Amino acid sequence: MNVTKDNIDDVTEEFIRCIPTASFVALDLEMTGIHLPPDDSCPRESLIDAPSDRYARMWRKVASRFNVVQVGLTIFTRKKSVESGSGSVAAAAATTSTTDEYEARTYNVFTFPSKGEVVLEGSAVEFLTNNKMDWNAWFRDGVPYLNRTASEELRRKMFPEEEMEADANSAGADDAKDAEAGAEAEAATAPSSEPKPSKPPIALDRPDDVKFCEEAL
Repeated sequence: MNVTKDNIDDVTEEFIRCIPTASFVALDLEMTGIHLPPDDSCPRESLIDAPSDRYARMWRKVASRFNVVQVGLTIFTRKKSVESGSGSVAAAAATTSTTDEYEARTYNVFTFPSKGEVVLEGSAVEFLTNNKMDWNAWFRDGVPYLNRTASEELRRKMFPEEEMEADANSAGADDAKDAEAGAEAEAATAPSSEPKPSKPPIALDRPDDVKFCEEAL
């Protein structure tokens, strides 16, 4: 099912209804590019790279540089079967069990950035075109989206009351933390009112020590 800005609201209701009860969900992205030219900050990838190393060196920069063309989402739900016998008693005792079959709901969401530049890599464009990518649908009907910085700025403009309330709550939490930290620091430096335990007297058990102390006193 192709999802565009014209039907995204209806499809979102399906997401909300189906995803919580899904057995599992598969997600895939098509992007305008997946490679960067190797340099000192982004060396050429190697087959022996660990996923974490490759992400830190290249994938994060690729995700920041290129745009998402499509989001592929498939929701898998395991089918259930109702087992019942003959007769009213058996029908009343019918049980529901799962099967080895799954129902798959597949969505192909076109996405197009509302702000910022669009960067295309030649090899990625060729690959998508060869696989029947509808570029007109992407440009014309793609679901608009913003990056995190732009979305937070837009939210502040659209809901200033929420932003003021969030700032007030944050300031209150900071004041409470500062007060707690100050109280702990004051308690640590204040003299204790409890009497310090007295040390037991030293008992001399060596004869030479006893004789020395008697002569000194």
